[in-house]
Amino acid sequence: MGRSAAATSMRMGAAALALGLAAMLPLAGCQGTPRGSAPEAPAAQGQPVAEGSDVAGGSTAGGDVLSAGSSACYAALTAEDAWARADVICSATYIDRSEPFLVKGAGTPVSPLYYADYRFEVDEVFSGELPRSAQENGVLTVREEVGGVASNADRLDASIEPRGLLVLADECRRGGFSTEGDHLYFMTSWNWWPEVQEGAFRTEYLDSVTVEELRAMDPALAGSESRTAQDAAYLAEIEERYRNGEYSKSYYEQLRAQAGARPYGHVMTPEERRSYEKHGPESGVGMMSSA
Repeated sequence: MGRSAAATSMRMGAAALALGLAAMLPLAGCQGTPRGSAPEAPAAQGQPVAEGSDVAGGSTAGGDVLSAGSSACYAALTAEDAWARADVICSATYIDRSEPFLVKGAGTPVSPLYYADYRFEVDEVFSGELPRSAQENGVLTVREEVGGVASNADRLDASIEPRGLLVLADECRRGGFSTEGDHLYFMTSWNWWPEVQEGAFRTEYLDSVTVEELRAMDPALAGSESRTAQDAAYLAEIEERYRNGEYSKSYYEQLRAQAGARPYGHVMTPEERRSYEKHGPESGVGMMSSA
């Protein structure tokens, strides 16, 4: 086999491996159910909506799943997929990573999980809006689960390509593990697209997207399928149904309150972490409510 043919074969093998690994992501607790339409008005509109019901287009019951309706977990994304589904897309240079810390999820029986904060110097924002701190000082924090299924982010410390494209979401992929703060999350564990040559980034399909192509994408489609956009569309729909007389005021307000509810996970203190690591769930730390 010639050198060219061998290189082609290696690239095809790498692509197959990447897609095979990406296809395994849903097995780690991914749920790609989009947010549904507004519910039909019940016969008794004053009746409280039970926790875990499907009023917001997906179950809110606890479990090792994504937030209901989250668009933050797909097996692999093309550049066009990312443009529509991400809350923020930007090019950036990797700076460093924090030490791991434990997060206790809210409303889920899943044990606490390790996360870390990755810091990036932002070069250019192609879609979405950065958190306030990143707007002010140009340094963006991206929170990501560490350990378990390896992510691209886990290899950044050893990377010889510290500049890349970030495809980000406002919420954590794993339901109940979003935490308060001025940070974003990787949409999938593959959403660090390294720069392979100046102005060109390798996507999850091992093809590339250029800065010029990103700048030319339709701004009206940016984030059009993101969780943020789905939430806005859902709220607009229930408001329209209320104004049309389909919902009573109390039922409308109930739906709005449930749609806006985002239980946050709890970042364990050093003392809580030591107790949990020493005693496990028996310490009682793993059963605490979110703070």
